[in-house]
Amino acid sequence: MEGTAEESVRSRRSRFARLGVLACALLPAVFAFVHASRGIDWSRHFHPDELPVAKWIGQTYEKGYVSDRVYPGGWFVLADLRTAVSEGSWNLSRRWRGLREQDGAVVATDAASFESAPRRAKFEPADIQAGRDFNVLLFALATLFLFLAARETGAGPVVSSLAALLFAVGPFPLEHAHYCETDMGLVFSLCAALWLAAGALRRASPGRCAAACAAAGFAIACKYTAAPVLLWIPALAAAVCA
Repeated sequence: MEGTAEESVRSRRSRFARLGVLACALLPAVFAFVHASRGIDWSRHFHPDELPVAKWIGQTYEKGYVSDRVYPGGWFVLADLRTAVSEGSWNLSRRWRGLREQDGAVVATDAASFESAPRRAKFEPADIQAGRDFNVLLFALATLFLFLAARETGAGPVVSSLAALLFAVGPFPLEHAHYCETDMGLVFSLCAALWLAAGALRRASPGRCAAACAAAGFAIACKYTAAPVLLWIPALAAAVCA
């Protein structure tokens, strides 16, 4: 009986420890999302990049690439996934309303309800606000990847959480999260590559090394100026396989 009680105590402690690690992981990501969401629906057409980037979201969604100039398409690949999910959820909610609602339903005691309802706007993928909202999500995920990278280096959950929070309050990544532009795709990809690379080095894992190299390559696809990262790829592979 004494052994069973000790095992139960250890099990509860282990469960609480796992919950504590999960809380430390989610705290900086949730903070980053809320922090970057403050004032995100703000004035438009002050930043020169937002209008063409919003237009290119529509181009890549329809044609699969930026058609009117040569431009890295990595961020737009991610944005297309976000657009597909948003459009799918919008269509699903529209179908559900069509199932539940009766056309022409009115409130018998309200004369205004007999007037025609305004036509619902169609979901538009080429939208500046959609790009901003998407960058907020990438910012939060990048914060989570940095927490995981710190954990892979052997840092404790509290220290890793503080490190991720330090990134989340940084003014420069936060600035890019507030515009419809492609820089956050680079930040997101490099943070993912850093996490995977740290895991590859810690475990000497070729699989994680390949994933880290793929993430680094995707970062270059988001911004061609990140091409020097190509030098890091064989260096990582050599360190893992040594």
